[in-house]
Amino acid sequence: IKLGSNRGTLLPQVAVKEKWTVIEFLGNCSRYKAGIGWDGWKAAEIYTYEAIVFKSDTPLT
Repeated sequence: IKLGSNRGTLLPQVAVKEKWTVIEFLGNCSRYKAGIGWDGWKAAEIYTYEAIVFKSDTPLT
């Protein structure tokens, strides 16, 4: 999400993990990541992307 100089992003899997609706995802990204308020996404540019999640059974040290 981008509005002026404010920008924010959340990984797509966050919405799945939290069981958010699209509106909840956009609202949380706007408020907590971009700092433009819950409804800020309505006036912002919205960008989408996909993430590939890699899982390893070996802990990182």
